[in-house]
Amino acid sequence: MEEMMTVDVRVGACLREYVICTRGCDVIVPAKDSVLWCLLKQHLVTSADGYVPVHPDLAGEYIRIALRNAHSAKTYSVPSGRVVQLNTLFRCFLDPTGERVIRRHLDHEFKKTFHDYMMGCSNNTDLKITEAIEEFCNDHRIDGTNSITIEMLRKDWYRFRLREAGRIFPTKVSPVGVPNF
Repeated sequence: MEEMMTVDVRVGACLREYVICTRGCDVIVPAKDSVLWCLLKQHLVTSADGYVPVHPDLAGEYIRIALRNAHSAKTYSVPSGRVVQLNTLFRCFLDPTGERVIRRHLDHEFKKTFHDYMMGCSNNTDLKITEAIEEFCNDHRIDGTNSITIEMLRKDWYRFRLREAGRIFPTKVSPVGVPNF
């Protein structure tokens, strides 16, 4: 993984903590056929206008995504006088729109994982909601003290349940009165 190029993505402290806790480091190596790789590939550009490296103060909000070598482009050290063919279209920067898309995708995946876990736990009537959230944190190696807290997850779960209850049992809409002409 040392020789793989990476692209920095600002995702926020909560998602970074989730990525580190589930993968063991802040580098994601997407599979060739994953949605993450397809989204990333769509938003890579050859040159980033105004690119600056990640500031050390903001490093706690960034993750890195490894770029797959899709075209097998390699750099060789050759003696002078030889022709070297390089792939000049190798895109290795992410535009701001791409950062938003990747951040939204990872956020959606985290919430989907959490909501699916909690839906499974809701079948167990002996388990309280806070206990189920603590089990989720234990299973995903989240300590619950940094950015992702038990209280934050509890509020998200209650909001999700209210939203889902509105979808399953919609309120009756009274017919709109039409005046006679």
